[in-house]
Amino acid sequence: MKRVLEFCLILFGSVLSGAAPVRVVSLSPAVTETIFALGAESRLIGRSSACDAPTVAKTLPVAGDFGIADVETILQLSPDLVIVHKLVNANAEKVFNRHGIKVLQLPCNTVADYGAMVQKLGETLDRREKATEEIGRIKTKLAEWNSLPRLPQKILVVVWDKPLIVAGARTFCNELVSLAGAQAVDSKGKTGYFSPDAEYLLQSDPDLLLCLCPASGMDRHPVLGRLRAVKEKRLLIPADADGFQRPSPRWCDAVDALRKMVELQQ
Repeated sequence: MKRVLEFCLILFGSVLSGAAPVRVVSLSPAVTETIFALGAESRLIGRSSACDAPTVAKTLPVAGDFGIADVETILQLSPDLVIVHKLVNANAEKVFNRHGIKVLQLPCNTVADYGAMVQKLGETLDRREKATEEIGRIKTKLAEWNSLPRLPQKILVVVWDKPLIVAGARTFCNELVSLAGAQAVDSKGKTGYFSPDAEYLLQSDPDLLLCLCPASGMDRHPVLGRLRAVKEKRLLIPADADGFQRPSPRWCDAVDALRKMVELQQ
């Protein structure tokens, strides 16, 4: 009886102190990677089908797609918390709330959003020290990049070729291009990721293409093949394309890699 009483007191104290959730489902690849980076992976009991890094994350049960909750599976897993950038099937949150499962939405579309996400995850998962270290690392990298000379090349980020999708203004990809010291092509008012027409591409006349999709055959692409950069084979092909699209701890490495690739083209 004494041990039971002690356990109840400990449990009650944890509730009062707002103890970190023990069982967490992440429906965002960036969130999943960041949770691992903060050393809180033992709390993860489920992931989205898109959560593929680090490799060990793929051993977790799949509980939905990117931002789309598999309600039945999540209820079976019985987590304390579901974390996502944006819950596509918003009605799922009402179901989770009825079962005592909280939903934490952490938008992450910019570098600033990433810092806010890290801080919130550190607070939520009781990894404040690790979160502070990561935020400090980002600040150091930002200061380092800001001290470097600007590069003259204009870069077009090609996210996919069939159908053709490129990065416009206010995208994470183009923010990383700027941090690397280069400049993204003028998006002509286009925001987000969009399908450009031939006229837009020919007028933008990028110096370099950053290819986040397979680059083979771009010279035969009906639109891209007309670009000077493609004809002259000035294509930047990163080893880790996800680092440019996923606001996870890898994005700093993506900026450094892009800077080196562009400098080699000078």
